[in-house]
Amino acid sequence: TLHARSVSGALNLVSVGGIADVSSVSGSIVVKSVMGDIKSGNTSGSTNISEVMGIADIKSVSGSVSVTGVKGDVAASTASGSIEVREIVGSLNLTSTSGGIKGSAVILTGNSNFKSSSGSVDISFGNDLSGMTFDLRASSGSVSVGDTRGANQLNVGNGPIVVRGTTTSGSQRYR
Repeated sequence: TLHARSVSGALNLVSVGGIADVSSVSGSIVVKSVMGDIKSGNTSGSTNISEVMGIADIKSVSGSVSVTGVKGDVAASTASGSIEVREIVGSLNLTSTSGGIKGSAVILTGNSNFKSSSGSVDISFGNDLSGMTFDLRASSGSVSVGDTRGANQLNVGNGPIVVRGTTTSGSQRYR
C-alpha cells in the first residue's frame, strides 16, 4: 500500500502498482494509473483520479472531484464542489451536498445511487436503459430517464440494475 499525505501542497502520483491511500489538507490531488484500489481524502482542493483498475473511494470537503477511466466501483462525495465521472465500468455511489453530478460513458455493473442536495444530476450511460430500474425523487426539480419525464418523482423500468436518484434542489437526467 502506498500512503501519501500532504498538509499544504499538491500531490501528484503516477503509475501506482497496488493500493493507494492519498490525503491532503490543502492542495490538489492528482492520481493516474493505479493497478489496485484507491482511497483519497481532501479537505480543500480539487481531486482528479484516472485509470484505476480497482475500487475508487474519494472524499472531499471543499473542491471538485473528477474520476475518469475506472474499471471498478466508485464512491465519491463532496460537501462543496461538483463530481464528474467519465468512462466508468462499475457501480456508482455519488453524493454532493452543494454541487452538480455529471457522468458520461458510464457502464453500470451494479446498483447505483446519485444524491445532490443543491445541484443537478446528469448521467449518460453506455448501458441500455431497459436493463435498469430507476427510482428518482426531486423535492424541487424535474426528473427524466430517456424520453420519459416526471415532475418530482419517477419510477420506470424493470431491469436488474437499480438506479436511485435523490435531489433536494436540482433536476435529474439519465440517458
